[in-house]
Amino acid sequence: MPTQQLDTYDDVLDALPIDPDGILAFRLPRKLQKRVSKLASRNNAGKLDDDEQLELQKFLALEATVRALKAKALLAASKKR
Repeated sequence: MPTQQLDTYDDVLDALPIDPDGILAFRLPRKLQKRVSKLASRNNAGKLDDDEQLELQKFLALEATVRALKAKALLAASKKR
């Protein structure tokens, strides 16, 4: 990812009004965990249709964002200590 894009992404994450404790406690609802697991299994077996592939790609993009938010929340929490 080019640096400018990364900077913009980080700027947006930094600007979000997110409670660090809330983001660290966030977990996917069980129903969504099961769906993602099913999609991942089907993907590994090469059995996803186009709609399922798109659904999995969207989830993976969201997961990357949540991980980035959690990393920033952990950093913020460590600075408070």
